[in-house]
Amino acid sequence: MAVQDALTIGGRTYPFIPSGGPTGTLVKINDTAAPLLAHLADNFPGEFSRAVRHVGWRLRQAMVESAYHGSVVGHGWPPITDLQKQRVLDRARAEDAGGRMRKGLTPWHFGHIARAVAYKWESDAMRVRVGWLSRSSARLAAQVQAGFDTPVTPKMRKFFWAAGVKPPAGNTISSPPRPLVYPLFLASRAWIEQTITDRVFEILANAHSGARRAA
Repeated sequence: MAVQDALTIGGRTYPFIPSGGPTGTLVKINDTAAPLLAHLADNFPGEFSRAVRHVGWRLRQAMVESAYHGSVVGHGWPPITDLQKQRVLDRARAEDAGGRMRKGLTPWHFGHIARAVAYKWESDAMRVRVGWLSRSSARLAAQVQAGFDTPVTPKMRKFFWAAGVKPPAGNTISSPPRPLVYPLFLASRAWIEQTITDRVFEILANAHSGARRAA
């Protein structure tokens, strides 16, 4: 049995599911594409690892903000419907499943994705990955990015009428694709290399300054 990928935060261990899973986007640094980064990784591994972890933190923040706001810079998402804005669809789905809608989340289920985003630093491979802390959030993120249809059951139709909302004419409510991971990479790749380089030189400069003061 394969060992489950995990991440420990604040003493608690979570399953870690990389964005996109086994078919996700891989960002790799090599000598020809980024010779300066390869040089820094070889000669200043400690400083380089700190810089890459910083990039992982920034990518996580960008993914959280994009999920909460419902768009990626330069790649606008389709607008959500009034049913989604008012969370009527969420309440109807929860009612249909025999449960109650969770409180405190953003409209629709972007909040479910944002709350579970994390990054993981792997020192042996000297890489950082961004993903989710639960399989349910990873599945939901895959659904949001691919698009999906929600069947409208008779029970949901009754709920719509009871909520004062006219139910849709068809038997399904379509949610168009809202890509997140790859557009975010496209929007971020311009600053990733420069940020790593700047952070390494900043760390080295601070260390040199501290050494001079100590002397």
